[in-house]
Amino acid sequence: MHEMVPEGRSDDPTRGDDDPITMLYIDGDRLILTHYCDSGKNRPRMAGRLSPDGKAVEFDFLDVSGGTAYGHVHHAVFT
Repeated sequence: MHEMVPEGRSDDPTRGDDDPITMLYIDGDRLILTHYCDSGKNRPRMAGRLSPDGKAVEFDFLDVSGGTAYGHVHHAVFT
């Protein structure tokens, strides 16, 4: 699980802030990412692949649950 907490703000869970959460998990032979938007409007899924230099995992869009009227994430990189 990865929670996106804005820089400079405490990550104290008692604050009640709704930050985006990203879950990473293995599904068969793929590394899958599901991003839970802080607006609660959508949940895009992406499949990961190792970058050519082996220092990052890049995720490319698979599909999305929920509405897309307010946009959604298409790509992510974790180093």
